[in-house]
Amino acid sequence: MSSHSPLGTIYYVDAYSTPARNWNNANVDYTSETTANAVANAIDDLIEDWHDDATYYFNIPVLDFKLPIAWPTYLLLVGDDNTLPYYRYEDPSNDEGINLFDCDGNPANGREHPGWCIDSNTNPAIRATDENYFFTDNVYADVWGTDWQTGNVELWVGRRR
Repeated sequence: MSSHSPLGTIYYVDAYSTPARNWNNANVDYTSETTANAVANAIDDLIEDWHDDATYYFNIPVLDFKLPIAWPTYLLLVGDDNTLPYYRYEDPSNDEGINLFDCDGNPANGREHPGWCIDSNTNPAIRATDENYFFTDNVYADVWGTDWQTGNVELWVGRRR
């Protein structure tokens, strides 16, 4: 059985989106999940459009319906959070463990966990967890719905720096 899916296509997101071109992970508005992901949502919309462009449809004129018969199944994102934002998903458990460690700059008190008490002003990933979010690319892999939080995605997604 042969596939009609394209072998691959390269899109430079910053050529299609000014917010993506101007992305700066040091200036994320963590007021809400929506504001924290304004750029990620814009990129997700582009990915859904590009996925649709690469999907082959069989037209059923009697029903006025287009049936998808072949579509891309893989998505490779190139760039870390400095280049292409991860989606910041609000932590549903609301338990980062921050109360377990006394991050007061005094490792002699025996409560600071090595590597946990990092200045979040210099590390956007730590800042995201400080704000009760964690990183995911699942939102980019969900092109036909909005149920990525349950793992129902249509694309295999990977990221390369």
